[in-house]
Amino acid sequence: EAEQAESEEEQTEEPRRITLKRGDEEVEVDLEEAKNLAQMGYDYTKKTQEVAEQRKQVEMYAQAVKAQEQAIRQQAELQQVLIKDIAKVESLNDQIAAYERVDWNTLSDNDPVQAQKAYFAYTQLMNQRTQAQQELQGKYQQLTQQRTEHEQMQLAQAQQELVKMIPDWNADRAREVREAGKSYGFTDNELSNVTDPRMVKVLAEAAAFRKLQSEKATVTKKVSDKPAVVKPGAKDTIRAAQADYAKER
Repeated sequence: EAEQAESEEEQTEEPRRITLKRGDEEVEVDLEEAKNLAQMGYDYTKKTQEVAEQRKQVEMYAQAVKAQEQAIRQQAELQQVLIKDIAKVESLNDQIAAYERVDWNTLSDNDPVQAQKAYFAYTQLMNQRTQAQQELQGKYQQLTQQRTEHEQMQLAQAQQELVKMIPDWNADRAREVREAGKSYGFTDNELSNVTDPRMVKVLAEAAAFRKLQSEKATVTKKVSDKPAVVKPGAKDTIRAAQADYAKER
């Protein structure tokens, strides 16, 4: 009876309550309610962190896109300048070619003053072409450097995306992907210029499928080549049937 009374007291015991502080006021809540509130706070904090991480990734992606757009715009502007400089050099080449067809000895004998003026103009054109070629070479090197930096940035971003898509990416996987690509007709040069991680993922899945099919074929061949095993004490139905057939004949 005493145990029963104690059990009834435990059953009728009021739920435990704790005091929480909300702003400047304190409130009492049941322990179960406090647990629910704590879980809600944890979920909210977790979601907030996830949203913050997603926002951070979006901002990084936006910055990368902006940098790419700026690099592309600079390359386009520099290419336009190169086109103008090339046209300038070609124009100087045409003018110089006209002077190179002059018979300087005859011109000097007939009109020494005119010959001197023409030779001076010819020399000026030669100097202008040399300077224009040097400027063109410098701008071309600048454009090449910008393209190299842009390609390196693209490769770095593609590598990050590739690791996200294929967490176990390593040298072995890269070799399998290259072999799979070559089996579909891609050349080494084409595969070396692949920078889109989505393309690499497709080739990786193709390589995994081919590997699975190859392993499956190997296992099937081993099973088909393995002789049938008759357990000790078991009746060999095939041999028994052959014996009955021979007996009947």
